[in-house]
Order: sequence, then structure tokens, then C-alpha cells
Amino acid sequence: MLPQKSEVFRSPNLSNREVILDVVPMRLWAEKNLPLEMVPFNFDHIEWLMQGGTVDTSVLMNRTLLQGPKPIIICQSEVGRGDEIVDGNHTYVMAATAYHIAKSEGMAVPPGTPGYTLSPEQWRKFVVM
Repeated sequence: MLPQKSEVFRSPNLSNREVILDVVPMRLWAEKNLPLEMVPFNFDHIEWLMQGGTVDTSVLMNRTLLQGPKPIIICQSEVGRGDEIVDGNHTYVMAATAYHIAKSEGMAVPPGTPGYTLSPEQWRKFVVM
């Protein structure tokens, strides 16, 4: 039996302390238990992701584009610091780019990308530290 793939996300913004989330089982749980929703683009946040180094253009070109997009995963902060994308930052930026291209060509496309949003009660199940 092959070991399960592991991917973690660290955040100081979801709680009063840094949390580390186990993303792979979180995604599997979200896909089975949450409704898929359209997450609107926040272009200020996209700019911050790009300028801050969270999104790397080489990863966009060599991984995200080749693997294809998946719905993003968002966790709500339990301390009022705003929601945070914990899986799918590159997909979010790629989808926003495609939206801008389509819109500039006159196509009617929704200004968002599919995603799942977990409440603090839901994401706490996936805290590893």
C-alpha cells in the first residue's frame, strides 16, 4: 500500500496561534461534505499573493497549468482576521487571469472560481499542531 500524500499549510491568521493544517484529508472531506460555491475574485488580494511571493509564476506554469485547476479551499478565521485560501492560491490567480482574458474578449464569464469554505469548527479537525 502506498503512503498517503501529505501537504500542510501554516497560518498565523486563523487562530490566536499559528496552526498547521493537513490539507490532503481536508480536501477529501470538503469534496464529500460541503457544497461547491463560486468564490469571487479579490484583485487586491491577488496582487498581494503575487507581490508577496505566495504565488510563484514558475509553479503556475509548470504545475498548476499542467495539473489542471481544482476547487480552492478556504478556511474562515476564528479571530476575525478574514478568510484564508489554504489550498489553491495558484489556481485562484490562474482563474483570475483567465477571467480577465475572457472578459477582454467580450465573453460573459463569472468573476470567481469554484471553492469550498470551512468554518473554524470544520477546519479544526485537520489541525496537526
